Amino acid sequence: MLVIELLEKSRGRYLSGELIAQYCGITRAAVWKQIKSLKEQGYQIESRKGKGYCLANDCDILSQEAISSYLHDPSFQIIVKSEVTSTNDVLKELAQQGYPEKCVLIAQTQTKGKGRKGRSFYSPNDDGLYMSLLLRPKQLKPEDTLLLSALSACAVQSGIKRVTGLDTQIKWVNDIYLKGKKVCGILCEGSCSIETNEFDYIIVGIGINCHNTTFPQDIKGIAASLQSASFIRAKLAAAIIADFFKDYQTLPNRDFLSHYRKHSCVIGKMIQVYQGNQTYPAKVLDIDEHGYLIIEKDGHLETLSSGEITIRVKS
Repeated sequence: MLVIELLEKSRGRYLSGELIAQYCGITRAAVWKQIKSLKEQGYQIESRKGKGYCLANDCDILSQEAISSYLHDPSFQIIVKSEVTSTNDVLKELAQQGYPEKCVLIAQTQTKGKGRKGRSFYSPNDDGLYMSLLLRPKQLKPEDTLLLSALSACAVQSGIKRVTGLDTQIKWVNDIYLKGKKVCGILCEGSCSIETNEFDYIIVGIGINCHNTTFPQDIKGIAASLQSASFIRAKLAAAIIADFFKDYQTLPNRDFLSHYRKHSCVIGKMIQVYQGNQTYPAKVLDIDEHGYLIIEKDGHLETLSSGEITIRVKS
């Protein structure tokens, strides 16, 4: 066991150098060296004579050890990198190399964070949670991928509530909003065989604004963060991963859709729909078993399976 693993499992409690050495199978001198190195990396470790070492409860450094200590499931392969182009792109490369399902890639920052429709996702260092999950679904049909987006949104919404206490809402398909502003974007990408019509892999990318206090001019009016709450990102990451894979195992049952409807911010609202070159107003009546919107347009009921929407603000 590494020293950081033991400290993570004992957050907020002092452990003597002797006890750490015993559990980790190293000398007291080696313990001191590892503690010194961890402090240089930014870990908030308190040292007290006669008491030992303690990792501060509010230390918010993302690491494989920190996330695993909250996840309690050794079947996940957690990879944490300081910087990537985008977590989706890097995990795609790993998927093509044969990495298994339940591999999760997390980065401190992204230089080319990806959003929907080729947009970029603002990814400042240490302010957000940027992660991608690798799936290898054999039974999922391409027409049901919207369900995966909806499931992802539910996992993020419930994870944020449990860890931060904040009540967020889901804007169709999978954006997470807090008090009318976007705090999270989700991007699902995959590779499907034309011959078998089966997915080789799907990447679920999740980007959450956690501690941001400022945003670029072009998004400052529509973006927000979770910074009003006190939490550490490792615990949030573990909660989302656990919630996602719990529902993913029973995806065909669609049990999560009741949660999705309950926390939707569009049901009952007037919206503006953008589909290709068309744009039109409609009212959202419900969300069906495929994750499609049931809308009323010009007095007729229709289902909306693709496109983008905005909630219409009364003038």
